[in-house]
Amino acid sequence: MNLRSTTLLVPLLLFVSLMHCYPAGAAADEESLWLTALSKFERGRYKSAITDLQGIISSPYSNYRVSALLLLGKCYLHEKDLKDASKTAHQLIDQYPHSKYAPHAHYLLGEVAYLQKDYFESAWQLLTTAQTTDDNELNALARSKLAGIFESYLDYTERESLLKWVTSRRIQDELKSVQQGFKFPIKIGVILELSGPNAATGGNVLSGIEAAFETVRKKIPHDIALITRDSGGNVIEAVKAAQDLIANEGVIALIGGLHGPCTAAIAAVASEENVPLIVPAAQDNGLANIGEGVFQLMADYRLEGMIAAAYARSDLEAEKAVILAPASEAANQRVEGFTAQFENLGGEVVLVQWYYQGASNYKRQLDQFIQIGAARLGEDFELDEEQIQKLIDWDKEPEEELYFLEEYTEEVEADTLLDSLLGVYGSPINYFDVLYIPIEGEEISLLTPQVAASGFKNHLIGDASCQEFITLESDWRYMNGIIFPAHFSASPKIAQDSGFSEDFRSKTGGLLNRAKLLGWDAFNFLSVALRSPGILSPRGICRTLLEVGEFDGERINLEFDENDRINKAMYILVFENGNFKELKSPHDVVKAYLQ
Repeated sequence: MNLRSTTLLVPLLLFVSLMHCYPAGAAADEESLWLTALSKFERGRYKSAITDLQGIISSPYSNYRVSALLLLGKCYLHEKDLKDASKTAHQLIDQYPHSKYAPHAHYLLGEVAYLQKDYFESAWQLLTTAQTTDDNELNALARSKLAGIFESYLDYTERESLLKWVTSRRIQDELKSVQQGFKFPIKIGVILELSGPNAATGGNVLSGIEAAFETVRKKIPHDIALITRDSGGNVIEAVKAAQDLIANEGVIALIGGLHGPCTAAIAAVASEENVPLIVPAAQDNGLANIGEGVFQLMADYRLEGMIAAAYARSDLEAEKAVILAPASEAANQRVEGFTAQFENLGGEVVLVQWYYQGASNYKRQLDQFIQIGAARLGEDFELDEEQIQKLIDWDKEPEEELYFLEEYTEEVEADTLLDSLLGVYGSPINYFDVLYIPIEGEEISLLTPQVAASGFKNHLIGDASCQEFITLESDWRYMNGIIFPAHFSASPKIAQDSGFSEDFRSKTGGLLNRAKLLGWDAFNFLSVALRSPGILSPRGICRTLLEVGEFDGERINLEFDENDRINKAMYILVFENGNFKELKSPHDVVKAYLQ
């Protein structure tokens, strides 16, 4: 939780009974200066407002001096000038201890102390605010943030010391309830792309989260609430949403992130404030390393590539591989994982060819594989350049030639070897046991026919995107036999004995889909920590989730290494005759390749 300076706008200070010693013209000028400073504050022009406010404060008889001191302190806080913010707040309290603005100054001191990580001082100032103000809105805000600090940052000795200063029965009961187990509405923040190009996916993930929330909340021994924000797929909006949820709403955990940039931004804010983040979908490498409380529920891209390579090497007994990949960060991470794992297991990645996203012709890259394959065969069988070229031209019709009798025998022997090689390999591209294609999207419909035209007959291995994009195709001939790691089973796993299907449909009012499953599992994973009796805190939630080795999700059974925060479990599927078939279960994948 971050006590960011949001707070209540300062109302205009009423004129006091000093007008008889203050010229009417000067009073009018002062009022104009005050309104100008207030307008600048509201528009975020804090430095300019500081100059105006200092002019007001310089007059000891100013009608606006008290409110100007408070607003000046807030300007300093926005400018991160904690020293002057604290000095100004203390000046207000010392000179006007009985002013209705003195509690606001204590609140300001609480914000400063929090940013300085002096949590006991922050709690003491917030307690003073709550016990001295007549402003109901300020009272509620101070009590709420006091409870958060009391619960998350104070040890037993500090709590007992603070409780001795509590005179309000209501605050005493609230803080004691925190000690016995946090009973206030526990807020969980959700940040998703609910507008923009990914709005449909974001909306479905949110539906899954809300359905799980409604189903599980009765099993959680705490009052709990979901608060949702829309990032729109914009990094700046994602940062603002995370800051708002943590600072102003006091959430103790976040769920969010569909794609890397926004997810990384949310993770950075959450980690700075020690708030756990559950990432339902983003696969980018390094997200979990941003902070100790970031949990990735999907295997990252590098791990996905490693799983594909392990299956190719261990189960298919592939020795040589080539890779054709889009020039994207996701594909690059997959390729790095595949290459490292395949070669670590004794295989050889002979060549990686890249193509730009949006490309439709892959002949140049596939021809390169053919040429490299022919050259390798030439080395293995001591072929000359002419024979290697004939291998490269494997699909061309031979020209009719007339041979003299004495040349015929030598030509037949050479052709016999070439015929044998062509008979075994067909195209030289089949010198390679595996072609790995970590596709990025719909190019699979253009790529696979061209792979077939290159004569490739061995194992074609794709990535998790295949599961989505193959289902969109009507002509599956060229995709038959493709193998790939997957985040979902051949069909969504529904535990009938748990009533999952019925619960889900009744809560969402819609049919099950993969995005909804992501949201469902994300909240249920978090609920493992929320079900704990006693005090809940962001750090406590992190500790509980770190102890989760396996989690039985509806999408997949998640598996984590000890003190690790990236799910390692994936399916291995094959597409055969219009259907997906499971080759390896998530548990078997982890056991065979990742232990």
